[in-house]
Amino acid sequence: MKLDPLKLCRGITRVAFNSVTSKREDLLKKEFDHIDVRGATHHPISQFEKDAEDAIRTFLLNESKRNKKSKVAIYFEKEKWHYFENGEETFVEVDDLSKLKPYICLLCDPIDGSKSDVPTVRSGYNKPIILGDTDKLFSTVIAFYLDKPNLQDAECCAIQRWDGYQFFADKKYAFAEKAGEMASLVSLAPLNEITLTTKLYPAAHYLHAELISTFAIQEILKELKIPENYSLGYRATGSTTNEILQATTTRSISFDIRDIVKKELQKHNIKMKRGSYAHDFAPPAFFASKVAGMNVWDFEGNTLNCNLLKEETGSYFIAPEGEASNKIYNVLRTKVIPRLPEKVKEWKDIFKYE
Repeated sequence: MKLDPLKLCRGITRVAFNSVTSKREDLLKKEFDHIDVRGATHHPISQFEKDAEDAIRTFLLNESKRNKKSKVAIYFEKEKWHYFENGEETFVEVDDLSKLKPYICLLCDPIDGSKSDVPTVRSGYNKPIILGDTDKLFSTVIAFYLDKPNLQDAECCAIQRWDGYQFFADKKYAFAEKAGEMASLVSLAPLNEITLTTKLYPAAHYLHAELISTFAIQEILKELKIPENYSLGYRATGSTTNEILQATTTRSISFDIRDIVKKELQKHNIKMKRGSYAHDFAPPAFFASKVAGMNVWDFEGNTLNCNLLKEETGSYFIAPEGEASNKIYNVLRTKVIPRLPEKVKEWKDIFKYE
């Protein structure tokens, strides 16, 4: 039986989600009435990130036993590639893949948004209640063929949100599903006007990124002459997947220019320690690109692309088509980015302590 990459992606994200959900609930068997996850060793997310990865590996082992054509290679953050064939798993370097010839390659983030707070409490019936930012936590994966390792040529993706929704896309369409109810995301209306409900997601969820985003937003407001009482809403969630998905599903604007700052910092022999890697932005960016009416761009005027075999950071602009999106994109390209070299000179001593 021929392997179905989309079913594989959906299965991967589902088993990761199911694994983590059950383990979060297991915490309640301990002597806790409330789990304060802020800095606690019992943080359900950081504690179970490896568990989610292991659940995916077990799933792929079983798939490779069941289907002899399931030669699969998968990459998790900052690891070697995992190769599955005939019920066996081996760890390989990326250069080995051309010899092994996997049927499909997968780039996976078992848990994205792992800094969100997810406190867990117990109800009067001793039933676990998961509170907090479960709509900002995801398990994601994107599938591609080894001879077509670019984002634009990818085959499909799946995004499992921890509130139960799953978002997925093939080469033509994007879908949302929960509890068997499925809907296709056909198209978005243009975003032609900036209003109080227009939101920006500029990847500013920690102190050093705040410098970058504050500068960008100030320039946007100034160039577009938007007064403070009509300024755009600003969101920083700590999840690249969430910020791109929000742009796609709520007609908002998501951008990340940290990679451009990173390259400027390198000129001062400073290494930026954070950024958006391909495993962070590729699955939601692919999903967004399959929703009609979405712009998914880099900052050179092209459709966003990257090599999915490389562990590299990147920048992006993702927003609905329309006059408002175009204006903001142009401000970023012509006013913000050209001034980053001078701003980096101001920030460089601060970034030494990132």
